[in-house]
Amino acid sequence: MDLVKRSNWYVIWVQSGKEYEIKEKLEAILPEHLYERIIIPYKMMPKRLAGQWFTTKVKLFAGYIFIVTENPDRITPYLRDILDFADFLKQEDEIMPIYRQEEDFLLSLMGEKEEVEMSRGIITGDQIRVISGPLLGQEAKIKKIDRHKRKALIVTELLGRTVEVTVGLEVIDKVV
Repeated sequence: MDLVKRSNWYVIWVQSGKEYEIKEKLEAILPEHLYERIIIPYKMMPKRLAGQWFTTKVKLFAGYIFIVTENPDRITPYLRDILDFADFLKQEDEIMPIYRQEEDFLLSLMGEKEEVEMSRGIITGDQIRVISGPLLGQEAKIKKIDRHKRKALIVTELLGRTVEVTVGLEVIDKVV
């Protein structure tokens, strides 16, 4: 069996609202051999304006950028060159990658497009059954649903910490 070494995902903490700007700066100054990709995960969220529903693109984790690399220590000096605040999330002063199961869950949510699409589901009694979208099979992670705003609060882990994230979920039917 061939074992392919996967680079790790690391979290860079940045000033909220400057994620895209810092991503562009990193892509401009980092040598390409130091990283595979820099990710700002997005989610597609429903919004109602003047009685009409439309979908907006919102950051999944405000203030965070993910970088896929084998050696975060070689990236740290470049973070210091950026005038804006940017630093790796650490545990006890050590740069730690997110856990593989956290990475796998994020990839299952957002796919290669790096955005979490809307899910659709049906409520039967007090149980939700997701019938399409990235939450399919992830019902156990759903903590709360707001049917009127078409949102679901999910609970996941990031660097071993429990994190609550809101994603789009349209409930298309409710069976009593």
